[in-house]
Amino acid sequence: MKIIVVNEKVVSDYLGFPVKNYEDLLENKECDKFIKENKSYIKSITKKDLLEFYHKTGIILEHEFPKS
Repeated sequence: MKIIVVNEKVVSDYLGFPVKNYEDLLENKECDKFIKENKSYIKSITKKDLLEFYHKTGIILEHEFPKS
């Protein structure tokens, strides 16, 4: 699993420190708290959870599933 930043401004503003587009947040130790606090949203694919996450953070969370 990867958590890739696509809008560095929105994500950086929420986190309170700079991140770069296409950075994997799982590789950034500063993001550990954010990931732990939002693990249920990050792993969820329900519309309800994705909307809750957006309203909580202002970040649009999308999932990409690799083709087999």
